[in-house]
Amino acid sequence: MISRMKGCIYVLTHCRTGKKYVGMTVHPKEREKQHLRALRANRHICKDLQHDFNIDPHITFEIVKTWEGGANIGFHLEKEIMISLKTYDERYGYNNTDVSMRPQRRRMGLSEDNSYRRKDWVTA
Repeated sequence: MISRMKGCIYVLTHCRTGKKYVGMTVHPKEREKQHLRALRANRHICKDLQHDFNIDPHITFEIVKTWEGGANIGFHLEKEIMISLKTYDERYGYNNTDVSMRPQRRRMGLSEDNSYRRKDWVTA
C-alpha cells in the first residue's frame, strides 16, 4: 500500500509591506513555529523577510491550500501560488526558488529536476 502525504501551502505576509512568502509543509503548526523562531533569532533563510521583520515584526501565517498525494502535487501547487501572487518578484514577495525549493526537496527525498486558518503573529 502506498501512503498518501497530506500537506498544505501557506503564505507568510509581512503586514507593513504586504510582501509574501509562499511555502509548503506537512506540519503547518511546527513550520509556523520554525519561521517565527528563525525570525526572532535573526536567522531566517530569507534575508529580505528577516530585514523587514527586524523593522516591523508583524506577520501573518495563513494556510491557503491543502493537498493529499505525492510531494510533487504540493510542489506544483506551491509553484502555482507563487506565480499567482508574484512572490518571485521582490516588489511583491520574498520567494527565491534557488533558496526556498532546494531544502524542501532534500527533506522529501526529491531530486532538483523532479519539479513537481489563519493566525496572526505579533511579536515585541
